[in-house]
Amino acid sequence: MEQQFTVELTMNKKHHREFGYLHIKRRKSWIIRLVLIILLMLLLICTALFTAHINKFLLFSTVLYYFYWLFADLYYGSLSYHNANKKAHNIPVRLTFTEDYFISESDISSGTSRYDGFLDVMEGPNIFALYVSRASAVVVPKDCFTEGTVDDFREFLTRKIGPVRRVQPSGKQRIWGIVLGVAFVLAMVGSLFLNKAWNSRLVRYDRTPYHICLPAYFEVYEDENYHFTAYSDDVTVYTYSESQKDLHSYGIYNIETLEDYVDNFVYDYSIVDYTTTTLENGTICLTYTEEYNDFSYFYCDAITKSGDTFWITEFYCAGSEKDEYEPQFLKWAKTIEIAE
Repeated sequence: MEQQFTVELTMNKKHHREFGYLHIKRRKSWIIRLVLIILLMLLLICTALFTAHINKFLLFSTVLYYFYWLFADLYYGSLSYHNANKKAHNIPVRLTFTEDYFISESDISSGTSRYDGFLDVMEGPNIFALYVSRASAVVVPKDCFTEGTVDDFREFLTRKIGPVRRVQPSGKQRIWGIVLGVAFVLAMVGSLFLNKAWNSRLVRYDRTPYHICLPAYFEVYEDENYHFTAYSDDVTVYTYSESQKDLHSYGIYNIETLEDYVDNFVYDYSIVDYTTTTLENGTICLTYTEEYNDFSYFYCDAITKSGDTFWITEFYCAGSEKDEYEPQFLKWAKTIEIAE
């Protein structure tokens, strides 16, 4: 006895949404995409951890790809619904499955196909998806049969096309995807904090007899005009010294104490509106702001004395960053040591 199944098909977003889920499960590429997303996330995390810089294009691409992967089922379901609706012109379609042919007909069109034109079949809780190509399928809702039963139709498809792959949609993939996204954000933030903490640790620089501790993010370079020089993105530090012999060569003979030298330093450089701070290590710091070529700079001149030699360490940054760096300049100046 020949079997025949008839389906009165109407457009239903729920059915096509389920097809979107079946579709991504059929395509193994979703696993490859997941691996690629994880690799991109790890690359961004490593970059943030070791350089504290984030490639904005890479970050944008990763986030875009992540959301595409996370909601791919909704995308494919919406696309399937749109294409089916466009093709059917909102007119009900009758699907008839006979022993030899698959027939699709509506008030404006009809078509007949053989079963060897189908590649495979997937089944969800509410639909069958009969694939005619890698990317498209005939969606057959289970609640639209007017002739035949779902169980008989499953056996019929197995006989005519091949084994029916049954898939139970689950929200676990999306939940784990959201967990992955949250973990990525936390790892990025943690990496930036760890990088900042690591690079902010104080490192001791020795230029005998001069010693100072600065954050690890400073770059040290050699300059024959200075005893020590270093810089970061925002701050420049340099050190030089003047002995009594040097002062005498300038015609200055009345400098004996550190306070005398500081007063002379202020006078020589015409420094006004400055603040003097004496640190625990005996260093005297002059902090002040000056303008050059319409640009404001904030200075901290740390002056100390060892034997008959005066050591001057100057820190400076943009005047707009005074509040951020003034306490740090004083903190770094406290680490200055001059070996006797």
